[in-house]
Amino acid sequence: MLEREVKGTIEEDEMKILSDVYDINNLSEWWMFLRKIEKIDEENYRADFKVFMTFKFHMKRTLGSHEVIHEGTMSFPRAYFRFIVETIPYKKDKKVDVIIRGQYKEPLERLATLPMDIFLKNFFQRLTERYKTKTEEGEKQNILSLINEQLEASREYNGRIILHLDECTIVFKGGKVEEVSCNGLKGDDALKELTKKENAKIKVEYK
Repeated sequence: MLEREVKGTIEEDEMKILSDVYDINNLSEWWMFLRKIEKIDEENYRADFKVFMTFKFHMKRTLGSHEVIHEGTMSFPRAYFRFIVETIPYKKDKKVDVIIRGQYKEPLERLATLPMDIFLKNFFQRLTERYKTKTEEGEKQNILSLINEQLEASREYNGRIILHLDECTIVFKGGKVEEVSCNGLKGDDALKELTKKENAKIKVEYK
């Protein structure tokens, strides 16, 4: 099973964070790759994701005193997904350490590490933007590192990987950068402009 995590600190009431993460109405904004979400009852819902393929999970959510769990299964092909947000409040300050974990089991598990990392980092960024606070970890995203990760991932992926960073776009195929555009610029000039960014809204597509 694939397991990844992201950690950071948020200045907000612990129960406010937990209730917001529990609320599926926020997930359409915070969960990258989510295409559709449909509530079944108070605990259960359906969630459709598009990454390498379409994933249709039957999900269940649980709210605890210091964590929220969203977990679900897909019947065909069989797959399992678990998303956990754990909170550790400071004793004196209105701060909360947050641990965000993602777990995934088949299919295409060997290709899922990078999408899961991006999924978790993006979620943490969106969460902190909600409370308008800076993060300790993930305050600055290393754009070059992200580009290199996508470049390596494209070696094994049979198709194009498209990385969107705000208004900038990079297309990867077969371990190479196929196209770069940013603020009306192309090629090397666009890449230089893109690498100046310290923080950006991320979107990844697999074609």
